[in-house]
Order: sequence, then C-alpha cells, then structure tokens
Amino acid sequence: MSTVNADNKPQTTLEVIDSQEIRPEVFVFMVDDRGAEYDTYSSVATLYEIENLTNNRQGGATSYLKSSVTIVYNGVQEASFGQSQLTLSLETLIKEYNTYKDKFEKNDTLEIT
Repeated sequence: MSTVNADNKPQTTLEVIDSQEIRPEVFVFMVDDRGAEYDTYSSVATLYEIENLTNNRQGGATSYLKSSVTIVYNGVQEASFGQSQLTLSLETLIKEYNTYKDKFEKNDTLEIT
C-alpha cells in the first residue's frame, strides 16, 4: 500500500500475509545499536539470506528478516523508482526460489568423478 505519511512524504508498506513454501520473512533489516526502533530496511532477501538469517535481532546479529516493511521516500520520483525496484526484487526472489526448488525436487543425481 502506498500513502503519504505525516511529514507529507510518500511511503510504501508491504507485508507478506501468506506464503505457501517460501518463508514469509523476505525483507532484510540492518541492526542499529541504539535499539530496534532504529533498525533500517536494507533490501529484499536473497535465497542465501532466507536460508541463513533469523527473524530476530538477538545474539549479535547484524541483520535479520521481517515479513513487513515500510519505506519512506524523499519524493514522488524516488517513490516511483523505489517501488519499481522493490517489485522487481520480489519477482526475482520468487522466480529464483521456484527455479531452484524445481531443480532439487526432481530427484536428479549428480555424479562427480
């Protein structure tokens, strides 16, 4: 959902509310030493991050995954570009996940000599 916040800046809020096979936490956040309220959105997760990052900031983590994100943009042009990039990143993640999932579910064998 895209709206304008209290500071009159465009913002986008996304939340994964249902996922069938891939985990719902697909947004990477960077840990800020000042506390969770200062943690910042970094990117849409890669397959590696989905498999290796936790969904909490505990235990000395420098980044973690969440299922929702709100991104505030400085202006309309930045919001338009940012939303396009965000959509592309999510589509790429899903495509990569489905591609690799299909490869490993076919029970193919690999022989190394």
